[in-house]
Amino acid sequence: MLDKLTKLLLLVFFISFATDFKAQPYIGMTDSTNQWNYRTNQGPCFPSCQSSTYYIDGDTLIGSFSYKKLYKSEVNYHISLMGGGCKRDSICSIRVYFVAGLRDDIVNRKVYFYDPQIQVDTLLYDFDLALGDTLAPTYYNRFYQGSNDFIVDSIGFDTIGSSIHRIFYIGIDSTFAIRRTHNLIEGIGGNWGLTYNSIYVNNDTLDCFTNSSGIYPKGISSCNFISSTKSQDNLAFEDWRLYPNPTDGRIELTSKQNFIRARLYSLGGKLVLEQSIKPNQTNILQVESKAGIYILQLQTADGKIESTKVIKK
Repeated sequence: MLDKLTKLLLLVFFISFATDFKAQPYIGMTDSTNQWNYRTNQGPCFPSCQSSTYYIDGDTLIGSFSYKKLYKSEVNYHISLMGGGCKRDSICSIRVYFVAGLRDDIVNRKVYFYDPQIQVDTLLYDFDLALGDTLAPTYYNRFYQGSNDFIVDSIGFDTIGSSIHRIFYIGIDSTFAIRRTHNLIEGIGGNWGLTYNSIYVNNDTLDCFTNSSGIYPKGISSCNFISSTKSQDNLAFEDWRLYPNPTDGRIELTSKQNFIRARLYSLGGKLVLEQSIKPNQTNILQVESKAGIYILQLQTADGKIESTKVIKK
């Protein structure tokens, strides 16, 4: 049994910890180095699956507010009708497009979203939450208020580098059995999808998030552009590097992975370069196409695919 002094010291520790944790500065979502990788079992080519990366690139002024520009780069793959799931060596479409404007309200711990379709500054995430709070109507849960309220079931935290991020685990009333599988992560957003307008429309799954501080979740070594480090077929690629990118045309590819073939696609899905490469050494790729954004697809000997963005100056 713990003596009274030990119990008192533990109580003081936990009170001190809770106070310090609550006093941690708010971490916003608009850092220019933020990158979110999601995967989904749905895509525009039926049937298809999708790997996508959200990223921030530039600023825009809309009305009286300054927003960060949020873009999405997506690669859609065919799904085999004969079984075998997502065929990541069979691309059906590639797109890069502007999604919305994002802005942080640091004082009130909120994130706002300017959807170009509805052209209204809308609350996307509210991180000013306490245990037992009901989530306010926002862009992602605006259709399900009232009978099926979303409740903060519990609160935890995780770290990215030296940054402490609060995690709000979401439960709902007894009508639905969603509990602790959906959560809001301060500075990252929803683990079911970054900008969906309903918590129930949860076809997306957050694979990883990265910025200048590090990678979330712990235990993975990389979170590459348009890459699924925890994909449905358990891909796990070692670190690899393209240099320079942006490029004038000549690119050095260095990798510890067993890549054997490189393919470069335009954003319209047109194959503009295909080249055999030697595994486990530096290879030279020469991009002769016009200036623009391209998707480089790297294939391993067993047919697995890794993709990244290439910018030709």
